[in-house]
Amino acid sequence: SSGINAEYGGLRYSITFRYITDHNKNATILVGDSNTRFIKFGNGKGTFGDRLPGKRMLAYTINQIDPSVCQGYKNVFVHCGINDIRQNKPVEMCVDELTNKLDQICSLCPSSRVTVSPILPTRLTHLNQKALKFNELLFYYVNNINSRVGSLDFNCFLDKDNLLDRKYGRYRNQSDPIHLGSTGIFTLAKLIRDKMNSPTDGRAYSAVLNATQTKPRLLPD
Repeated sequence: SSGINAEYGGLRYSITFRYITDHNKNATILVGDSNTRFIKFGNGKGTFGDRLPGKRMLAYTINQIDPSVCQGYKNVFVHCGINDIRQNKPVEMCVDELTNKLDQICSLCPSSRVTVSPILPTRLTHLNQKALKFNELLFYYVNNINSRVGSLDFNCFLDKDNLLDRKYGRYRNQSDPIHLGSTGIFTLAKLIRDKMNSPTDGRAYSAVLNATQTKPRLLPD
């Protein structure tokens, strides 16, 4: 900001000019679980760069999402749910909790673009079945209930058996069924960046996604 002081007829006026750079107009908050822990904002290698400034807030489970921290950001991205469906809670309850959080975020951030991530595939068939049910309910919410919220297509992470492709998993610990390795984290970060830089709104994006889905896998048709 900059200021100008001037005197007219014995009265003193102080005028302050405040501005927002183009870079700050795309400020993003990423609220996510451990698969987002190595996604970095800022400048330099391995970051989103100065065209997408912002910060990451950790939320291992849905109840740890604090909608109030999303205020003031142009982009809000929520990536959470896998740790909830691994528990014994019904999938429907998990989706209800998440959509309630999204409704709160939309209410607190009326001018923000809100994006929710579907659950990523895992190396466990039974967990993928829960993820599919979760994603189906989540996409119903995005497409039919809250047009403010958009989502992403994660089918690129799947192998021919509809499991998390090993190239996206952790090389040093291939017994880990849910966490991404460096290639997976890079791919996830690119999808998030491209979404944040896309002009498409939530419902239109999801409608296009479902209409072009030729072989539904972890995302519903």
